[in-house]
Amino acid sequence: MKNSVDLVNISTCHANEARSSLISFTDEIISLLNNMEQISSSMQEQSDAAQHLSGSVSCLSISADDNQIATKDSETELTDLNNRTSNLHDIVGQFRL
Repeated sequence: MKNSVDLVNISTCHANEARSSLISFTDEIISLLNNMEQISSSMQEQSDAAQHLSGSVSCLSISADDNQIATKDSETELTDLNNRTSNLHDIVGQFRL
């Protein structure tokens, strides 16, 4: 009988150790899940920031294209104005005494 009691006590001790290990595993798993959630949240923030940057770069590109077109238009207008100025000087020169 004493032998059986000793075996039960040993089994109980092993069961308590296993329980402690399982609690420790559970705590580690919960910590790991929390870390994974934080990583996922950070990745979403980075994705949102990348999309925002992409939109800003796209707007900047459109503005640069608009500026390039406006610059070409200005060059054309300046060339035309220069020609008109030259023609106006010629016409005014005809009226000098």
